[in-house]
Amino acid sequence: MKKVIKPIFNIIEQIHKWLFYEHTRIMECFNAFALMGFATVMFLNYTIINTLPSYTKFAYVSPKWWWLVMTGLGVMQGIAILCESNRSNQISGYVLMLSGAVWALIALTFNMDTATTTSTVIYSIFALFCSLTGLELFTNSVSTKGNKNVNANYYVK
Repeated sequence: MKKVIKPIFNIIEQIHKWLFYEHTRIMECFNAFALMGFATVMFLNYTIINTLPSYTKFAYVSPKWWWLVMTGLGVMQGIAILCESNRSNQISGYVLMLSGAVWALIALTFNMDTATTTSTVIYSIFALFCSLTGLELFTNSVSTKGNKNVNANYYVK
């Protein structure tokens, strides 16, 4: 039993270290998966989902090809995460900022109905976090990501 569990825990530990070593990586990963997941579901079920009361306004705001663009942004985000260079960090930051605008548009689309839903609040917060994380990556990528000697007190002056 120990021979089975120990390698699993080692893999989980490696994933945990990779995901949380960089202070922005968790948001980058979450955004990449959210973009691809949301867009894939919308693309594959576009006509069905648009009949649901909360999603009716999506027919006015986003044509079907929009979901392919969102998937492309998610793929770009994923590729940028895997690369470790200042350029890939800046690209990842730029994609996060663009994604912030996409999530804000989605939040507004949910709000186009007469009643505000919880989706409006959640996607607005997600848009804000994507934008702020993207700005952090875009402006500070030279001094943070990929540097193995990053001081734990980076933000303390």
